[in-house]
Amino acid sequence: MRFIVFVLLLSLWDAESRQLPTNQPAGLAPGKVVVCYVSSWAVYRQEGGKFTIEDLDPQLCTHLVYAFAGLDAEKSVIKSLDPYNDLEEDYGKGNYKKMTALKNKYPHLTTTLAIGGWNEGSAKYSALAADPAKRKIFVESVVKILSKHGFNGLDLDWEYPGKRGGAPEDKANFILLIKELRTEMDKHGWILTAAIGAGKDTIEKAYDLPQISTYLDYIHLMTYDFHGSWDQKVGANAPLSSADPNDELSVEYSVDYLLSNGVAPGKLVMGIPAYGRTFNLKNPEAKEVKLGDPTQDTGFPGPYTKENGFMGYNEICAELGKDSSWEEWFDNTTKTQFARNEQKVISFDDANSIDEKVKLAMRKNLAGMMVWSVDTDDFRGECHQQEPYPILRAISKSMTASLEEIKKEKEKEPNAAVQSISVSFTLTIFMLLLHWNY
Repeated sequence: MRFIVFVLLLSLWDAESRQLPTNQPAGLAPGKVVVCYVSSWAVYRQEGGKFTIEDLDPQLCTHLVYAFAGLDAEKSVIKSLDPYNDLEEDYGKGNYKKMTALKNKYPHLTTTLAIGGWNEGSAKYSALAADPAKRKIFVESVVKILSKHGFNGLDLDWEYPGKRGGAPEDKANFILLIKELRTEMDKHGWILTAAIGAGKDTIEKAYDLPQISTYLDYIHLMTYDFHGSWDQKVGANAPLSSADPNDELSVEYSVDYLLSNGVAPGKLVMGIPAYGRTFNLKNPEAKEVKLGDPTQDTGFPGPYTKENGFMGYNEICAELGKDSSWEEWFDNTTKTQFARNEQKVISFDDANSIDEKVKLAMRKNLAGMMVWSVDTDDFRGECHQQEPYPILRAISKSMTASLEEIKKEKEKEPNAAVQSISVSFTLTIFMLLLHWNY
């Protein structure tokens, strides 16, 4: 009898004290994801902007997404958009396999291949999704390419069903495509994710939210590009909220819209931009600049990315650090950092704005955060002698702190209906000791 009691006590102690095993690096928040997109064309940037697979720090991410593969519309198969960079054939660099090989050293990693992106458009994906025979060929080709290069799954980045040359039927056909991919992914233990637009108009036209929540492992919400030089006025790239209750262009509105329309919070991943939007003021003589001030219809480029209206965070922090003429301020309504130098204005995310977004995501119990894209973070740590990847590090730090804060708040909440394991354990010991004595 005493032996049985001893075994029971030992089992209870083990249940009380056991930590679930994990191979996740210590800096990452347990149970949450940090999805890191890598834009493959960053390898062609000049000077300090050039980014290779060797520049990654896999300890800062749970998931790496290689962007992008494309669609061969004639053959209905997935294809490399840059064979020399992606593949090993014909003396190529083989970056597909370089990324997936990181799992050998960092076993916590999940690596996936993204197909689509803005430049791929929508029309050919619309035609593919509408045809059962083409879908079958496509799914088979996905299995082949993922198997060959060692990826753990596929990320769909069709921008966007029902728009940009798509058809009204895309919304339903997208679900058919996802279902068929899901069946094959499950056979191999792979994951299936999608990056989706955050604007309400896009969501309503493109996505059957309850269905995509059912069939996808994660939904990567692209909560950025809400405003830019195309508006011809100063705006926040990724505003957390808005002073106007009817404003649908904010991170919080998009997240709440998805959650209230059938998306499970544990599948939703909030996007964080590692870049900013740039503007040229129409009135450069203005002493103060505020949201809504008129601008020209094009912004200015950064030295590495060379795209009007766009600057990577690495370009922004370097520019602000070298030129003291920049004036910075934080907008408390949108939770956005701004900088101004004469006619130039930049809207971007920094550690403060990221902290606000992470807090919101964690309180809504979202799956985690997604970064577009790590190659425009300060991956070399050149700004103000900081550690590399300040954006990624800010995300992990905020996630850990937010979860700890939420945990402490819950511990303080009285709940007579729920007893902790430690109380149950103590009572069990007491009862067993009584039984032993009698």
